[in-house]
Amino acid sequence: MRPRITGELPSVALLKKYPNWENALDEEGLEGQDESTLRPHPIQDSIPDDFLFTAGEVHAPSGETFNALIEIDYGAVNCVTVYSGSSPSACWSFYQSVRLDGWATDCLASFRNSSEDRTPAPIEDPTVFPLVLETRLPFGRTGEKIVVRVDSVARLPDPLPRKR
Repeated sequence: MRPRITGELPSVALLKKYPNWENALDEEGLEGQDESTLRPHPIQDSIPDDFLFTAGEVHAPSGETFNALIEIDYGAVNCVTVYSGSSPSACWSFYQSVRLDGWATDCLASFRNSSEDRTPAPIEDPTVFPLVLETRLPFGRTGEKIVVRVDSVARLPDPLPRKR
């Protein structure tokens, strides 16, 4: 049986073994699993034309390369989680924001949870942005890797409190 990951990110080692991941929503009722459970996608040699998460790299202007988990929605990049250290709390994320018509991050970036120890996205760091993200696998329809340049990321303001 292939691994299941609940409430956290797949490790870098698992991303190397299984670059494509999908939600295991049909297994939500199984012991230890919920709506956050991920499992390896059945296709592991290319990016299929559906919603999934795939391994990639982020190339910073400093020359550093970071592992990443890239959310793909029918061939388009929606969200990127960057593994900037060995611990899941060292990850930071950014995503496509309709509200800003560009890339955005929340005050504390997270993939599956909003733990207070998450690393904020380094949006002001000139050694990180602009960056280039690249999938490890080619997109099945085109046979090409998905490559996206991200010049900057904006921080979304905290939401306004609701009136009672």
